[in-house]
Amino acid sequence: MIGKRIKQLREDLDMSRENLAGQAGVTRQTVTKLEEDPAQNPKLDSLQRIASALEVSVAYLIGEGYPIPENLRRLALKNGVPYKDLDPLLRMNFEGKENVTEEEWKHLISSFKDYPDLYKRMGRFREKGQTS
Repeated sequence: MIGKRIKQLREDLDMSRENLAGQAGVTRQTVTKLEEDPAQNPKLDSLQRIASALEVSVAYLIGEGYPIPENLRRLALKNGVPYKDLDPLLRMNFEGKENVTEEEWKHLISSFKDYPDLYKRMGRFREKGQTS
């Protein structure tokens, strides 16, 4: 699962394995092994570096973070919104429903662009409706 997520994120960002390795400060061989061998047990330091280069959390890479719906993933790529900036959106419960349309995601993203202080505060939420 980790390898699939790394590969998907890397491809979404139009990065080669060499680019990712260089940005993460790991070897290309490390990236290749993680993407191709599901039995790999990567070091935490390597995962942290790779997650940082891909702009996601380690929790997301290992499958414990909030999943990014396909419509939001496409929208984020199209609008240049880094994946790490999606966490506050993914924690929200939009009008009481889990499934948010692409149009609703657009509205939320544009609202956060218009009100950056609100966006920063939203990033401090740990759970839906709870502040840190």
